[in-house]
This record gives sequence, structure tokens and C-alpha cells, in this order.
Amino acid sequence: MFQRAPRPEPKVAESPQIQNQNIQTLLRAVENDKNVNHHESIYPYISLYKQEGIDIEKYYREHAVSSSSEVIKDDFVHNKKHGFAAQLAESMPLLANKEGRLGEYIRAKVTKTAKQDDQGNDFIDLVAEIENTWIGTNDPDAPKDIPAKMTFLVDITTATSGEIFDKKINALRDKHLLYGEKATVKCYKDGHGILGLERPKLLVAKEADYIQKVGTLLGDCVTQSAGDAFSINKPETFDREYRKYFLDFVESLGKSAEQNIQYIESLSHDNPKRARLQADYQKIVAFVDAYKKTPVTRKRSA
Repeated sequence: MFQRAPRPEPKVAESPQIQNQNIQTLLRAVENDKNVNHHESIYPYISLYKQEGIDIEKYYREHAVSSSSEVIKDDFVHNKKHGFAAQLAESMPLLANKEGRLGEYIRAKVTKTAKQDDQGNDFIDLVAEIENTWIGTNDPDAPKDIPAKMTFLVDITTATSGEIFDKKINALRDKHLLYGEKATVKCYKDGHGILGLERPKLLVAKEADYIQKVGTLLGDCVTQSAGDAFSINKPETFDREYRKYFLDFVESLGKSAEQNIQYIESLSHDNPKRARLQADYQKIVAFVDAYKKTPVTRKRSA
């Protein structure tokens, strides 16, 4: 006679106090790690733009909370009163800046923007440069006809539905997709020394519960020692779980691009700028598809 296997003991859920402690530890670790905490400031760019004959401070004053303020209420939508989930959503991508954390083929440079509002910055929170050195290799599964490196301008939010989310989607469509316009970030310099970025805008929306769950898991692997010194006490677990998170982040970039393509396709086809923007979004989809197939480690010869 068969016997029912014993039920596993239910796992005891971490208390909210432990969750908050882990999250705060992770946030402080990111903040105090100069190797990962890339955060642009307007001040170095004042003189850089002055050399180009541009008064960047005047530019921001002229664009301060202008027409788009009717589309998005800054305090309401951009959530200036950041809770843990909002802080984590903007901070956890910075952990990708640790060399090797994303595997042997992926390198990332993720930077918080200097102006996370509509003052000429299109509500962009993060600039993510991702390089995939698997692309173009001799591996028969590796794609050959797409760029190995792309830069993404990301508006990140923990609103995944409801009025806040709808306002963000509508603002993206009304300001950018409808007219075939890219987003702009002024206070940024690319690897070629060019000031400013123009790229297709992407919206990453992740539920607060998911963000806090990942933050709790990662924070459990971090230990704070004396002062502001932090160390990862379970590096293999940390990196493995972080790769899962960052893969989800990149997949969200592709999902946003696909949704933007669908919207552009629903419009009339007589706008060349929209067609070019759609092509740019299609390149993002192809890059994300390649990322999802990329091995973590290189194949070793026998």
C-alpha cells in the first residue's frame, strides 16, 4: 500500500523587520560602493557645455516643469517621496556595474541621471549601457547581424497598473511615439566624449512586492562591518540571484520596445520619423532576444 509522502515543513516567512533591515543594508551598500554607484551630477557639465557655447543651467530653467506637467504630476507620478520599493527599483540596476557579475559575456554600465524629472530630461531615471561580447562570436548560436553594444534610456516605476501607470504610458505615447521623437538626457557623456544622449525611451514597470522580494534576498547576502564598509558574504548566491533579476530587467526593456512598436504600428504609416523610431525599437528587441540566449560562461575546450 502506498503511503503519502510527508508534507514539507512550511518555511517561516521573514518578518517585515528583517525584510526592511535587509533592504536598508542593500541600499546603503549600493550607496557606499563607488565602484557601482554611478550617479551623474549637473555641476561638471556646466563648464563642459559652456565650452560648447551652451548655458545648461538656462536650458533646464527654460524647460522647468513645462507642458508635460499637465500630463504627469511630478510628486504624484514620479514618486518624489521614495519608499523602499522605489529606491530599490532605481538602485538595484547599479549593481550590474560590478565586473563579472553578469557572466563572462555581459558588461554593463548603469548610471542614475542628474535630472530625474521633465526639465529637459524626459523623466529618464537610468542610462544603461550594455555590451554583449557573445554577439558576433564563432558560436553557431550567436547572432552576427546586430550591434554588440546598446545604450538604453529608462524611466523606471513601481506602478504597473492604474492611474499612475496610465499617465506614464500616455505621456510616452503623446510626447515621443506619436511624433517619432527620442528621449533626451543632457548630463551624460558617452565613450566617445560626446555630450548628451538621444535614444528611444523605455518604460520599466515592476511591482513593489517583486522589487522588495529581490531586495530582501540580495540584502540577506550582504554584511555591514565597521562604519560604511559592506561585504557580500554569499557571493555565488548573490551573483546568481542578481543575474536572474537583471535578466528580468533587460526583458522588460524588450517588452517596452515591443509595446511601443505595436502602438506605432496602430498609427498612420506616413510619418518617416515614426518609421525610424520603430526601427530603433526593433533593434532593441533583437538585442534583448540575444541577451536572453547568452550563456553565463564561455565554452571550455576539452
